[in-house]
Amino acid sequence: MKKFLIGVAAALLIVSSMGQLAFAANGQQVVNNDVIRSTSTVQANTVVARIANIAGGFGGGFGGGGSFGGTQGLSLAPKADEKAPAFAFNAGMTEDGLSAGQQGSEFGVWGLGMYTNFSNDDEATKYDADLYTVMVGGDWRVTDDLLVGLALGYEYLDLDKKYGNGGSLETDGSYTIMPYLGYTIMEGTVLDAAFGYTSSEYEDDNGTASADYDADRYVSSIGLSQYLDYDAWTFSGRAGFLYVHGDQSDYDRSGANVDNPDSFLGQWSLGLKAAYTYDAWQPYVGVNYLYDAITSSRPVNSDYDEFEAIVGVNCYAIDQLSITAEFGTSLDRSQYESYRSMLNLRYEF
Repeated sequence: MKKFLIGVAAALLIVSSMGQLAFAANGQQVVNNDVIRSTSTVQANTVVARIANIAGGFGGGFGGGGSFGGTQGLSLAPKADEKAPAFAFNAGMTEDGLSAGQQGSEFGVWGLGMYTNFSNDDEATKYDADLYTVMVGGDWRVTDDLLVGLALGYEYLDLDKKYGNGGSLETDGSYTIMPYLGYTIMEGTVLDAAFGYTSSEYEDDNGTASADYDADRYVSSIGLSQYLDYDAWTFSGRAGFLYVHGDQSDYDRSGANVDNPDSFLGQWSLGLKAAYTYDAWQPYVGVNYLYDAITSSRPVNSDYDEFEAIVGVNCYAIDQLSITAEFGTSLDRSQYESYRSMLNLRYEF
């Protein structure tokens, strides 16, 4: 494992040393790149959030002997003067990572629905897009420290172009498969990794004629999370790197061949979150910083980074079932805005 971590760190250092690589972009290239960034970060960050938070419940207690981790990294060890949510992965866990009087859950299944709106306000590349995402997944606790899983996803994109002659970009079908894993390196420290492939069919209209083309998207994500409990509070942080390559096929429009360039993105991320547990409820707030170290295109008046503000709540409805609702919005990326809302259910057995 140490050799693996050293190799990953070296690879990320090489990628980062390449600097802010970008090329001059027209409207279509910016649309392609923003679609790649927005759809990939939505899927990958959603899945890896599930990984680190679940895997955080493995490997025993942290900060006072209670478990860390669970659905959002909280300690749910019962206290004498208050009721703790009954959630199989972490409620009343012992130092061995098991719920008192029972064996820890080995399997979990989850599903989520998400709506994202993102837009660009630069006159040369202006657009407005709606993205609908559905994902389901299942995972297996192989050992006390290792979690492996598989997620499947479907997304629908509806983008209105407001530059040039206008037009639209829509998906006729977009399907994702994404294996993932989480590994507890030490108490309170979790490594997560996910690798995804998405196959999409697009219908592109430039305002005068339409055409269809296929696209393949490859996503790799790796991150390291740290959890710390203090009384009813849980604080967590995650540093990660995401790399995406979008391979769009060439196509014919009005008898002419259109060269559709590939899109790629290498993005560093740093996130902080604070959560408070009360009865079966756990509201939380967080902020993410995203930095595009490598990008295939960007608008002239835009930039390479942004913040994302997050607010959400977990509800531990019944034993082994959790429900999460979350809202996020982008901040401080020039000419670009993004808003998303998500509902997630998870059941363990």
